[in-house]
Amino acid sequence: MSCRARGALDFSIPPAEWLPLPPPPEVCLTHHGADRPDAGPTVRAGDAVLLGQLLAPGAGPYAPVFSSVSGRVRAVSEQTILLENDRMNTRSPRLKAHATADELAPDELRALLGSFGLLPPGAADRPLVLNALVPEPGLDDGFLLREPERVFGGLRLYLRACRPAEALVAVGRRQQEVRRLAVRCGFSPRVLSGRYPQAREPVLLQALFGRRLPPGGCAVLSPEALGAVWDAVYDGLPPVFCEVTLHIQDRPSNLHFRVPAGTPAEHILRAAREAWPVTLAGGLLTGRPLAARGEPVAGLSLCLSCLELPEPRRPARCLSCGRCAAVCPAGLWPALLRSLSRRRQQSFGAPRCLRCNLCAAVCPAGLPVWYQTAKKEALHGVGAVSPSE
Repeated sequence: MSCRARGALDFSIPPAEWLPLPPPPEVCLTHHGADRPDAGPTVRAGDAVLLGQLLAPGAGPYAPVFSSVSGRVRAVSEQTILLENDRMNTRSPRLKAHATADELAPDELRALLGSFGLLPPGAADRPLVLNALVPEPGLDDGFLLREPERVFGGLRLYLRACRPAEALVAVGRRQQEVRRLAVRCGFSPRVLSGRYPQAREPVLLQALFGRRLPPGGCAVLSPEALGAVWDAVYDGLPPVFCEVTLHIQDRPSNLHFRVPAGTPAEHILRAAREAWPVTLAGGLLTGRPLAARGEPVAGLSLCLSCLELPEPRRPARCLSCGRCAAVCPAGLWPALLRSLSRRRQQSFGAPRCLRCNLCAAVCPAGLPVWYQTAKKEALHGVGAVSPSE
């Protein structure tokens, strides 16, 4: 895949502010038992659970599911496990913290991280890239600035466990403090332009390696993933917490929270005392509307973007100006993809699309991108989608 390594959109990085969050009364965790029975839950409604307890073993491509709170199982469905939080955070006795990494041999360390679902498939001996770039406009590098010991300590643990042939730390030219922290921790960062969407994996690897990509691929990890590696060894905790960034329209800084996985988004918004007509799960360019304000957060990191409901507008016809093709990092012609999508026709270029929404952000006619056209979804002025019409 050929991508433009220089990026297409420059942006400033806002500061970050951390706030405490009251514990949620309940959390909702997703499992994959409906797709694969051997990856399904091992608990039933009414069972008592502890923090870090294994709830679903996971199998194949599915990661195991661990309890992010202590309490009781309220309900189990085909796809979710609803837990009632007792606010005690009583840890499972099977969790073991290690004072130093020397207590674990590389094989034991690799087995521990694998049991927690923290190793990418085939991670051993593959080059490693720490993607410290800011993902998209409106977001920040606050987690890495606040927790450099966890991030770079987790990187050392990963290097000890997998022994990759090469390890790179990719940072943007505007992330001067991150560069200083990397050097202070003993790593020489690779400074890139940091222009959006260079944080996307295909564009990032093209910028780092050009056409000489490693034959077996690379393991690209985020700072939050390496922070979870640190927690797994020194705290004995599986990945049961989510780092949430709350980006609010017209606010000079972002809000950061560390919440148990499965916390409802509505609980975070109420704690921040923010009520907005539109809340996106993701950034301003690529975020999707929340299906419900009670939708749980998942993963190691997530962004919630709050903004005003835009004025409805009817997109004009394509002007054939070529701006979308000029900014496309994958070298595609988005206007052509949109035309084929309206006719329900497939295109060979569609799988190469990075879904970065740059084409919609620069379109003077206000047209949606090709994969939104078929769904008849409206656009915000910033390029993100609003609830379906």
